[in-house]
Order: sequence, then C-alpha cells, then structure tokens
Amino acid sequence: MTGKVILAGAGPGDPGLITLKAKYALERADTVLYDYLAHPNLLKYCKPTAELINVGKRKGHHSQTQNNINALMVKFASEGKVVVRLKGGDPCVFGRIGEEMECLTEHHIPFEIIPGVTSAIAVPAYAGIPITQRELSRSFAVVTASAQEGDDVGDIHIPNAETLIFLMPVTQLDLIAQRVIKEISHFSTDTPAALIYKGTTASQKTILGTLGTIVALKDQHQLTPPAILVVGKVAGLTRKFNWTETLPLFGKRIVLLRTAEQGQEWANPLSELGAEVIQLPMIEIVPNQQILTQIHPKEIDRFSLVVFTSPNGVKQWMTTLFENGYDARTLAKQKIAAIGSKTAALLKEFGIIPDILPEDFSQEGLLDTLPVIMAGETILIATAAGARETLPKELIQRGATVEVWKLYDTKMPDIISNQEINNGDWIIFTSSSTVTHFFESKLYNSQPITAFCIGKSTEETLKQHYQGPIIVSPKATIEATISVLLNHAGEEKK
Repeated sequence: MTGKVILAGAGPGDPGLITLKAKYALERADTVLYDYLAHPNLLKYCKPTAELINVGKRKGHHSQTQNNINALMVKFASEGKVVVRLKGGDPCVFGRIGEEMECLTEHHIPFEIIPGVTSAIAVPAYAGIPITQRELSRSFAVVTASAQEGDDVGDIHIPNAETLIFLMPVTQLDLIAQRVIKEISHFSTDTPAALIYKGTTASQKTILGTLGTIVALKDQHQLTPPAILVVGKVAGLTRKFNWTETLPLFGKRIVLLRTAEQGQEWANPLSELGAEVIQLPMIEIVPNQQILTQIHPKEIDRFSLVVFTSPNGVKQWMTTLFENGYDARTLAKQKIAAIGSKTAALLKEFGIIPDILPEDFSQEGLLDTLPVIMAGETILIATAAGARETLPKELIQRGATVEVWKLYDTKMPDIISNQEINNGDWIIFTSSSTVTHFFESKLYNSQPITAFCIGKSTEETLKQHYQGPIIVSPKATIEATISVLLNHAGEEKK
C-alpha cells in the first residue's frame, strides 16, 4: 500500500502563522521531515507515535542533502505512511519543491501541497512594512540571493519592480546593492533599504538605511543570516509602523514547561504581548488506574468533603466518572473544595461550583479557610503522587479522618530533539515536577536564564537546583504571572 506525501509550509518563524490545514496534516502524519526553520512548537501537534526527523536545510549547515530527503520521502510513503515534509515559509517560494514533486512523480507517490505564509511578505509585515502601498509601491518582486552551486549571484535576474524583497541576502549584500543601483533606474543610493534579521521571532532586528549605507550598517551591527532585504520607498515605513518591536515583551523568549494542552492558554496572551513562546512540556500525566477504579458512588458517599488540588486531578476524576456511566450528581452530597482558580474553573465546566475556594491558592491557604476543629469530618484529597503532605497532616491533627487518593503521577516526556535552551531565555516553572524534570533533562548547562516560578513549594524545589535569582508570582494565575513578567521587562528597560 502506498502512502502519500504532504508538502506543507511551516510559516516564517512565529508558530501562530501556520495554517489550519498544515496543523491538521501534522496531527495525522506518521512521519514528519522538518526543516531547521520550522518552529519547534509546531511539532507538538504531532501524534505521540509519529516519527520526527530533522533534515536541516539551513544555509551552510545542511544535515541532509536534497537527494537524501527525496529518498526518505519515497521510503516512508512506499511503506504506506502519511509523510509531512514541513518546510519553512511557503514551500513554493524558493523551497525546492519542484525537485521534490519531480522525484515523487517518478516513483508514483501521491502528494499534495499546503501553501504556507511566506517570509517574503510576513517578515516585512512584522517590521511594519507593507510591500505595497498606494502612491509608493504598486508592484513587488521576490528574489533569491542564494545562487546554485557553480553560479554567481551576479547572474540572478533582478526585476524592475517598485519594491524588491531579497531572501538570504546577507553574504551577497554588497553586490546586490551595487546591482540594484546600477540596473534599476528608479533606485539610487538614497533609496530606503531595510534588513530584517530573524523576522517574526524574539530575535527580530530591523536595520533601516539606504542602498548606499545598508552594507556598512550590516557590518556595524554584525548581522548574520537569516535575514531579508526590502528595497523601495515602503522600506522607510518601518520607522513609523514597526509595531512588533514596540510590544512590551518583544525580544523575550519565554519557555513554558507545562503540558502541551495547558501551555497553549499561556502561549496566546504572551505572544500577543510580543514574546516568542517556546512550549517545552516537562510533565506528562500518567493516570493511576488502580486508584481511579475507586471513583464510584459507594466509595464517594463515605466522604463529607472532597478536595481537588489541581485541574489535572479534576480532569482525571471527571473523565473516570463519565467512563463509568456517572456524572456530577455523584458529588451532590459532598462539600467541594478547590485549590486554585483554574481548578475551580474546570470544576465549573463539569457543572460543579466549589463550596470552598481560598484566596491563597495553596494547601496553607485552604487550611486557613477551614475550621480549627474538624472532628467527625471524613475528607478525601484528590491529588497527584508526590504532592506535599501539609494538608492531610494538618487535617488529621484537627480531628478529621483523611484519605489521599493519588489520581495521577507525572513523568518527564520524551524531549523533542530540536529543543534547546538559549542564553537569556525566561523559564516559567509552574510546579515542583516541572523543576525536577527540567534539570534532569540536561537541556540546562548553566546558560544565563531568568527564572520565574509559581508557588512557594515550586520556589523551594527550584532553589535546590538553581542558585540564581528567582522571581515568584504572588498568585498561581496567568494574569498574575504576566503582570510579573511585564514588570520585570519594564525594569530591564530602565
């Protein structure tokens, strides 16, 4: 049985710019051959059984030749697999897609193309440069500055358009500027020219000059690939409209260690504030099937109070109830306590409004809301393996009968091979498990990072592994943590 190959665009860098169709392709792919420029967050859409292969394709650093990539596509598709060839930007814009289609056609491998957001348009847009503008630019052309082996960039045709966009121009910038001035009559040494480095990412940097000064500016700023050159009157608009680089968290690369599902609700607001968010899940939920079998009315009716300590506990509990043919009415006789607003919000989604929700989202905060004497109370704590024992110990001292059901454990998931921690990254630790697994992963090798954490117990665990400054969010909420991040970014700019 022959599979198929999907030639899909990953977009220019910002993972939010992938298309819905490409996301769907990744979700059902058996094998993914991805380029260096494909953002690592995109691989979280792949199913756990998918084989992920980094085929490189970075200028000057190809880990696989084009022939080898072609052979891999044919091999896996011939085995009946759905193969996604994930290419940076749009696969049809200088992505060598023609060679890949030719190879697939020769081997009778069915394929489809999913266009992507091309860097030629997206990167200038992120720098506030519209490539067309009434009275300034009614035409544009995209030119590759990367010549084939044996050719010279001097042989590349430069179209006569009002805006020129050069991809991969850095190493040939001097020659490009000379040729444009010489060959295009409406361009001169005074024509605006903008170099945009790593556009749509936290490393984005825009250098504005003219065709006469851009080479010296490139050398002055020590700019290296990858970058894009925009030539024409619209390039000058970046001075007025560069919206990305004015956002409060622009330039910050923030690493989230939560599960992929929970991390997305943090990623969206952080991205809107200008941060590049790296989702690097450091915990994977492992249900405790033996304990979960106890979730049925006969067992639950023994308790007068049920305490949920996390959203993950709520999810495990309610999923098990539904699978066994029960629903929220099973908890009708019990008082319900929740630690944390997210825990309470998830309970509400299942039709349960907690009776007790402490302002301080911690075990100590819950204890402060409960009576000092609790004789006669039978309390169930639904929590995770390895959770702190402060709550059950104190409740027992107050006279209550307490059972702790450890509904799930956490483990460190397989680390995606192209993930890395960069100098200057901001790391957000949301639990002791994320701390432990992060340092066990060996991704951290004393790089300079900024550490943020949620909760006292997380801070205590972090201090055991990390001796640098630790910034603690006063509350375990997205809003409180974002406020802390914004304050710290503001302090850095002073």
